[in-house]
Amino acid sequence: MKATKRLRIDCVFFTPNDSGAFLTALGLTKRRYPFLLFGYCLKTDHFICCCKRIRAEHQPQSAIADRGAHVALP
Repeated sequence: MKATKRLRIDCVFFTPNDSGAFLTALGLTKRRYPFLLFGYCLKTDHFICCCKRIRAEHQPQSAIADRGAHVALP
């Protein structure tokens, strides 16, 4: 079994614009691939998202209609 190498990353988000771009990309991803976003945390060197995939057959009708709705992110 091969060991996975962990990269040392000192910084992911250099400026507030970087974190804003990440949140924009997260919103676009949510529109394309529906999921429940329970919370997120952005640190300078990593991010954490707590989410759950929504399968189309399990979506309420309103969720299917609102699939393109903007995710509530600051």
